[in-house]
Amino acid sequence: MRALFAILVLLLCLIAKRADDPLVIKDSEAVQYVGKNVEVRGLVVTVTTSPFGTTFINFGREYPNQTFAGFIAAGSKIATDEWIAVTGKIELHQGKPEIKVTSTDQIKLMQ
Repeated sequence: MRALFAILVLLLCLIAKRADDPLVIKDSEAVQYVGKNVEVRGLVVTVTTSPFGTTFINFGREYPNQTFAGFIAAGSKIATDEWIAVTGKIELHQGKPEIKVTSTDQIKLMQ
């Protein structure tokens, strides 16, 4: 009985740990998760920087037809043309889902 109880406790601990991990979604699914903290994975098509220093990481297709965008405020030095994952709260910007990237911890390079 003790062994069964110990296994149950371990399983509950593992489930609790997994609950802290953000949900992983595709860039094409991002619009379905507005307001949620998630990890978005997909192919970066373009990275553009505006004259004001704001950077947009466009996934799926080029702007204005991107499936998802990562927004990097002026002054940040985060950009890549690799497969990446972006974690954070999805918001709508001009009808398109995006996550505001404020920390390098929000971006992972995918292998």
